Amino acid sequence: MKIKKEWIIIGLIGWALFFSSCYDIKTTTRIFPDGSCERTVVVEEDSSGVADIPFPVPVDSTWIITYDGQSDPKLYTAVKRFPSVKALNGEYAGVPDTALTVRISQQLKKRFRWFNTVYRYEETYYAQDPFKTKSIGDYFTREELNAYYINEDTLDMENRIYNEYWRDVILESFFQDVTTSLGKDDEPEKFIGLLKVHGDSIVHLIMEKNQSGDSLNMNIEYLLGIKLKQNEKHAVDKAVGMIGRKVGFLMESMDFKNEVSMPGLILDTNAKDIEGNLVRWKFDDDRFVLEDYLMWVESRVVNRWAMTVTGIVCILLVVALIAGSVIRLRIRKADPAD
Repeated sequence: MKIKKEWIIIGLIGWALFFSSCYDIKTTTRIFPDGSCERTVVVEEDSSGVADIPFPVPVDSTWIITYDGQSDPKLYTAVKRFPSVKALNGEYAGVPDTALTVRISQQLKKRFRWFNTVYRYEETYYAQDPFKTKSIGDYFTREELNAYYINEDTLDMENRIYNEYWRDVILESFFQDVTTSLGKDDEPEKFIGLLKVHGDSIVHLIMEKNQSGDSLNMNIEYLLGIKLKQNEKHAVDKAVGMIGRKVGFLMESMDFKNEVSMPGLILDTNAKDIEGNLVRWKFDDDRFVLEDYLMWVESRVVNRWAMTVTGIVCILLVVALIAGSVIRLRIRKADPAD
């Protein structure tokens, strides 16, 4: 499924072209019966290198890192063994939600059921929306969003997401950034109030007309019927620049392949591709632009030791019952009164 990001940035296409790059990222996680795991990250690297990828690519010396600069594309590989999935999650926990990068979390749950142990692994790619001003759930129902993800190509939904959601998101971000830039001493409430009266026209100027700098400020002065102060012009310029950087982050194109190898037999998963005890998700970054993307898989391992213990206990019980019967029989034979 590919959300057409050009709908988000019709007027900001210049920024998008400046910032955008394309990356292929494969992650493989092997879960072992004792709860430990091994993580492998493979990046098909272009000329920009891994340092500029908006994804937490391992670079420190605790990982085993190899680089194949002769292949086409170049391959950057990092491998590390962790004592637990919790420790793996710690590698990604330090990324703040304000950072313009992909945020990930992992967790493993084990349920002991005597004869078997059930493992449930979850990996979440958190919503990539850098604006964080609105919730998509306030605009569309769960049924509409699910149908959108499944159907993949729904032009009507694309239009609705742009007109009903992204315009509000970007406009609210603009108001917030202008307010922050002005500060309390500048009494931003009055200026923001005037801007909100003409919100539709302003977002049209920014997004459809691709205006910024002097041209945007002149049109805002015309709309508001006032002469903007220098600090207000600076606040508008800074807010539009922030929108450009955030849209640039959205325009980074990343294709993902996430593989998980589980111990035992696969019971259930939301992955479409299953091969033995390996499950695989293939998606791009559009899948988690609007909301979190949760990938999960459950497997079962037979506890052979539990069967052995149960068998021994059963044998001992049978032996005890037989021994008890023999003892009672001998007592009866030894007692003539019986």
